[in-house]
Formats: sequence, structure tokens, C-alpha cells
Amino acid sequence: MTQQKNTRRPNGSGSEWRDDNGVWHAKKSAGVNPRTGRRRWIEAQAQTKTAARQKLQTKLDKLQREGDLPLADIPTLDVWID
Repeated sequence: MTQQKNTRRPNGSGSEWRDDNGVWHAKKSAGVNPRTGRRRWIEAQAQTKTAARQKLQTKLDKLQREGDLPLADIPTLDVWID
């Protein structure tokens, strides 16, 4: 009888699951929202596990290229004091 080794994904790699409709979801934390202080979750859905991973990676790459959030409407200190 061979024993199957249980392996775990490393911390920070996100999560993957299949819902009742057979759709795969991939979800990963993208740091903290600077406006609210809450954790930001990026999620992708697809019919296959591999496609969901690829969509998630595409979204994360886009966020990294374009920046996290546009912060143009946050007032500077001198505007806030006045």
C-alpha cells in the first residue's frame, strides 16, 4: 500500500474551488485598500481550473502595471486643513 503525501500550497498563493455549477473560482489577496484599510480580494471565474488561474494572473498583472487604485480624489493635507 502506497501512502499519498499531502502537499499544501504556500502561504499567499490564494485559494481555488469549484462551485455547485461546476465553475472554478480563483481568489487571491491583493494587499490592503489604502482608502478603507480592508483587505482587497481579486477573483476570477472560468470553466476549468487552469483557465481560472490564468484569468486571475492576468488581472493581477494588470493591477501591477496600472497601479492599485487611482488616488486623485483624496485631498492633500493643506486642502483638508482649510
